Amino acid sequence: MRVLKHEATEKTEPHFGGRCPDEQALRRDLVQAVRDRLSARDCWLLEQRLQGRTWTEIAAADGGQAGSLRIMWARAVARVRRQFEQEPSHAS
Repeated sequence: MRVLKHEATEKTEPHFGGRCPDEQALRRDLVQAVRDRLSARDCWLLEQRLQGRTWTEIAAADGGQAGSLRIMWARAVARVRRQFEQEPSHAS
């Protein structure tokens, strides 16, 4: 996966090269659905990771610790996963 950065919005978009347009559209929709469920801070972490920054680099910019940020991100991912699983279209 490559990432594309839109200069006007400073928003990083994942680029899934080599996939058919329908699959690319589905993946973009999924990434947006994930973003919609993240807090502003968690979305910022996602943006940093999509730009290829390491946890150490992100921690330096944030003033925090890499390990703490990784844990925060893991919790955010777990929370979003639970939200998706609880949606009626995903329930068993």
